[in-house]
Amino acid sequence: MRAERRRQFPMYKKILLFGVLPILVLLLVFAAQNMAEQDLAFLFWTFRLSRVVFLLIFFLAGVLVGMLLTGGWVLGRKRRVRGGSGA
Repeated sequence: MRAERRRQFPMYKKILLFGVLPILVLLLVFAAQNMAEQDLAFLFWTFRLSRVVFLLIFFLAGVLVGMLLTGGWVLGRKRRVRGGSGA
């Protein structure tokens, strides 16, 4: 007789289930609680969007600035490792 094999989830499905899914649920709750519209005045422009959109825009802008500021440092470090002393 064949022994009944227990089906196991692959590791990526466990990570998805216990890691990513709770974070998505928290983000959805956060977004639902911040749907109110907000005005933003910048110089002579005025924008009216929901708070979630403003937060997302500023978060992505921060990520972009961080990548730009550290990008040169990371690239320079890779060149030093690959090229050696350069002489």
